[in-house]
Amino acid sequence: MALKNYSASSLIGGGSGALDSIDGTNLTDLDSAIVFTADTFYFYILDDDSAAAESSPYVIAMDTNGGNKRWILIFSMGTSGVITLSNTGLHLLDTGGNHDLIIKPGSDVTADRTLTLTTGDSDRTITLSGNPTLADWFDQAVKAASSPTFAGVTLGNSGLHVLDTNASHDLIITPGSDLTADRILTITTGDAARTITLSGNPTLADWFDQAVKAASSPTFNALTVTSLTIGATLLTATVSELNALVGALMNVSEDTTPELGGELDCGAHSVGFTLQTATGDGTTTIDWTLGNKFKFTFGAANETFTFTAPSNPCNLILILVQDATGSRTATWPATVKWAERTAPTLTTTGAYIDVVSFFWTGSEYLGQAALNFG
Repeated sequence: MALKNYSASSLIGGGSGALDSIDGTNLTDLDSAIVFTADTFYFYILDDDSAAAESSPYVIAMDTNGGNKRWILIFSMGTSGVITLSNTGLHLLDTGGNHDLIIKPGSDVTADRTLTLTTGDSDRTITLSGNPTLADWFDQAVKAASSPTFAGVTLGNSGLHVLDTNASHDLIITPGSDLTADRILTITTGDAARTITLSGNPTLADWFDQAVKAASSPTFNALTVTSLTIGATLLTATVSELNALVGALMNVSEDTTPELGGELDCGAHSVGFTLQTATGDGTTTIDWTLGNKFKFTFGAANETFTFTAPSNPCNLILILVQDATGSRTATWPATVKWAERTAPTLTTTGAYIDVVSFFWTGSEYLGQAALNFG
């Protein structure tokens, strides 16, 4: 059935020309409607199984034979030039013209709110990596809640500028002489807040511990940096790039599928695994995505195994332990292919052990067994 377009001059009220006065009997899913009121243009699409509660102008229910059919507002535009979209958001085609960038609110608001982007008189580009907050990469003026922490900071010899209590002047911390090598200033507070009060020009020996520390981790409420050097490398990244880098480093520990950029050399160290275990009840599923090593003890029955495949080709070890009775047998998944095309005959003695090794190719398990461990 061809889709139809309807027109109306008001939204609700059931009177002549109202959108809700259109009989729902012949309305079809995705029919459209255009409504021109005195000051606003509305565009609606029909959802034939919505059943949503009426909420004008966003959801309009038919007065007659409507059932679950609802007119859903797609967008509206007032005579003042204000465009209102449904909360499915503003859809902008990407540069390839094959996907949408969708801009929409991330939460319910209690009143109309205005988002203002001030670019200055120049083109600007916002580049997002992850989900930063606006405070991470907009307006880098000193904020009261800003607390950056650095393992090491190198500033130009104009010094470290810290705003005073009413933000009218800078306290500038600079070296008072030329140094012949890098020097470390360490302030040890103990586990308590401290205040340094200067009168005159005391030397550090008067009130600081002069022991040289191997690691420095200063924390600042606000920081103005002319240039930043890490090791012997001058850092030239933008603030947004630094935020993206920090976010990426923080995510390393949470990444469940990390990938190496080259070969892994463990040196003179071993790589350990968590040994999965299970006791049989007749059917057992071994999830190889949870680990490469599995110890299985037969219960009081033969066992049928199901394997959940790992994500990538790898070596797998399955330890089979007979129960006290012994003579338990195994039925293997069809994806297991055995050496000599014959499944191994497991040890029959109670409590004895067989070790089965698999290589997962990405589509099948190539297996062989070492048997009769006492």
